[in-house]
Amino acid sequence: MGAAFMEYRVGDETSYSTLRLDPFCSVFQGEMVAMQRAIRRVKKDKDWLVNVFTDSRSALGDELARRASLTKEMAAGYINFPLSYANKVINAASFKERQERYAE
Repeated sequence: MGAAFMEYRVGDETSYSTLRLDPFCSVFQGEMVAMQRAIRRVKKDKDWLVNVFTDSRSALGDELARRASLTKEMAAGYINFPLSYANKVINAASFKERQERYAE
């Protein structure tokens, strides 16, 4: 999984940035990281007029989820990685262990 953004000025690509993400990251997380990096770049350059283009409506509509994450009364609903990733790792280890047993 990876994230990237490109910068254009007057129709010409002037720079780009790429970032490798852990394999358990979702596409949504990749989109959010790319948008975060693009926004940081804009803030650093202090440009007056900026257009951000994305096809991720879920990333743009993430304000309510962000607010929920800042609520201290609410316990975290996950443990840093998707359950599907944990299942994948456990299944792979279990399969390997069974293969080793039957090979003996």
